[in-house]
Amino acid sequence: MPIKFDTLEYTRNLIEAGFPPEQAEAQAQALNQAMAEATVSPGEMLLLRTDMIARIDMLRTETINSIDVLRTEMAGRIDMLRTETINSIDGLRTEMTGRIDVLRTEMTGRIDGLRIEISAMLGALEAQVTAQLEALRTRMRAKFTTLNWMLGLSLALHVITVAKLFS
Repeated sequence: MPIKFDTLEYTRNLIEAGFPPEQAEAQAQALNQAMAEATVSPGEMLLLRTDMIARIDMLRTETINSIDVLRTEMAGRIDMLRTETINSIDGLRTEMTGRIDVLRTEMTGRIDGLRIEISAMLGALEAQVTAQLEALRTRMRAKFTTLNWMLGLSLALHVITVAKLFS
């Protein structure tokens, strides 16, 4: 449906403005023709609207499909990363457990070795202390034996002296 344009009214307005009648009429005809060609009919607008709606729906469908494909791809990648991470953690756990067991065995061996070494040193120290105590005991007995003889002799001399005094 073309735009309604009153060429007669337009021509009158131009003539009143000072245009010559032929020029005013030619200009009105040219403008009428330009507007008739440049306008869009309601049917064309409906067709354009329908086309745009179809294109938007098609774009929406493509976008949703692309999102679904991306979602599926990302879920697969996440699952793959989860599996790789779990495998890496399990591998590291196994490796660390092995290393800890080796270290535990090594430390147990060292501790047992130190225990044996310290026991031997304590046995040697005990033997030395026992020997020194026995030597000290022997010297003390010898000194007390001499002291006992000296006391006994001194007592005997006193008894003899007292007996002579009273006899």
